[in-house]
Amino acid sequence: MNTDTVNLPSLKISNASFCKQKRFSEILVFIVIHKAVNEPRNGQWSYWDSWSACSVSCGGGVRSRNRSCTEPPPQNGGDDCVGDSIQSAICNTFMCPGKHI
Repeated sequence: MNTDTVNLPSLKISNASFCKQKRFSEILVFIVIHKAVNEPRNGQWSYWDSWSACSVSCGGGVRSRNRSCTEPPPQNGGDDCVGDSIQSAICNTFMCPGKHI
């Protein structure tokens, strides 16, 4: 490699315009930014949405809530979020008025 000029994508640094210390600093900044932009990033879950209304008013129903793998989404080959995107729960389990076994 020629020590007088360093060519990197979108960055050209030469001894004619920069001192050696500045050249080193510019290259280091480019490498850090390039690595941060291109390294794999695993997905992370968003917060859970609010619970839905129960599917029935009595007698046992189901409610649910959702979350998404978008905080951040997986990038550059990073892993998807681990776990479920939907949670369900039983609700309104009391007997309905007037209904007896």
